[in-house]
Amino acid sequence: MDGAEQNQKTVLRRPVRQYTQDDEKKPERIKIWMAACLIIVAFCIDLTEFVLEWLGIGIFGLSTLISVCATFIFAIWLKILSVGFFNSPKRLATSTLTPILEMVPALDALGGFIWTLGMVLMVLMTRSEDKGGHLAQIGQVAKMATGK
Repeated sequence: MDGAEQNQKTVLRRPVRQYTQDDEKKPERIKIWMAACLIIVAFCIDLTEFVLEWLGIGIFGLSTLISVCATFIFAIWLKILSVGFFNSPKRLATSTLTPILEMVPALDALGGFIWTLGMVLMVLMTRSEDKGGHLAQIGQVAKMATGK
């Protein structure tokens, strides 16, 4: 019985792995499947505007209405994904210039897929920042320059 009691009192000792800050994976804000959804929706919006412009219907303001609605849709969608527009000068420029350029009817008529390009840039910037890539380092320098 002494052996059984001794086995019950024995403390299991096994090596514990020490985790550092670098070992922990930060969650990605935009996953691959979500990036694909963003880009596909942007492409469909651009394609719709392109067809409306060529049919002559978009000239009467329908294309502008679609652009305004798309701006709100993408702003809310990216906010839900925790992608802030004001955290990075690159994202601020992309999120500001995309709707402005989309309002130009000549770009839609010539096949300017601006929403698609804007979403591709936004996804690339955000995923690069999440992984600590080159674009994230530029953003960190900008934050240090502004004193944040």
